[in-house]
Amino acid sequence: MFSKEKDTQLAKEHYAKKEYDKAFPYMKKAAKGCDVWAQQGLGMMYYRGNGVAQDYEKAFYWLEKAAQQGDLAAQSSLGMMYVLGQGTAKNYGQAFYWVEKAAEAGYASAQFNLGRLHEDGYCPDGDKYVVPHYDEALIWYEKAVANGYEKAQDGFQRMKEKVDAEAREEQRRQERGKAYEKAKQETAAKVEEANKISVEYMLEEEYAKALPYLEIVANSGDAKAQCALGELYREGAGTPVDEKKAFYWHDKSAQQGFAEAQYQIGMMYALGNGTTKNAPTAVTWLKKAAAQGHENAREALNIVGQ
Repeated sequence: MFSKEKDTQLAKEHYAKKEYDKAFPYMKKAAKGCDVWAQQGLGMMYYRGNGVAQDYEKAFYWLEKAAQQGDLAAQSSLGMMYVLGQGTAKNYGQAFYWVEKAAEAGYASAQFNLGRLHEDGYCPDGDKYVVPHYDEALIWYEKAVANGYEKAQDGFQRMKEKVDAEAREEQRRQERGKAYEKAKQETAAKVEEANKISVEYMLEEEYAKALPYLEIVANSGDAKAQCALGELYREGAGTPVDEKKAFYWHDKSAQQGFAEAQYQIGMMYALGNGTTKNAPTAVTWLKKAAAQGHENAREALNIVGQ
């Protein structure tokens, strides 16, 4: 029997009996002889401190050698050392590379570890930390479970609950979105119809009949309708005079830049109608209306502005 094979056999015999101190010298000789099993085993002995002082750097060294020779257990362990920064600098890109390599080859422990990486939100493209990917975690936990890796069962159940919850939430989000769009379309149609009716009644000077339809349009944010509604309340057309309501609607319209409303709100501040009298504010609004070419506002400025 060749020396390397003998060293490997003796290492395996002692290792199986957990006689780590006896296994160590044979494991080390076989590992130096490029025996991949021994390299992986020696790496784990250094990692766990079995038969030798714990040394992450040496563990990383030997696990890397075994990983490069295609040992799946070493690849999985090496990847997790990159995650934790044990024996090397943290590098999530390398972590994903090695763990995923072993997982895709069907190694159950690596499949479990890859599930953990996705669940914890590690990024495969570098050293950033991002949001968890529960759907990917579920896939890999499920593969590990199918391979008989019992530790993955809890992760599988946890991710299944989260993925199912996300699916339900997404369905609710879509349903709310559809309901919102439908309501928006119905509202737009209702406002359009109300605007048409209010215009007809206003032209016929049927102000009391126009008022409820005008309110629908004004409440939709239409500046012209807001100003018209303010005028009805100010003049008492189709409704009792209500200067506060008149001020409210003129102000809404004026804030949107509607020149007639800016003029009216300016005059209401000047006269103290529906609000406290305030000449400087009146001038401000009249100037805004005048800047848009409102002739009555320009004339009012000659009086209020003095």
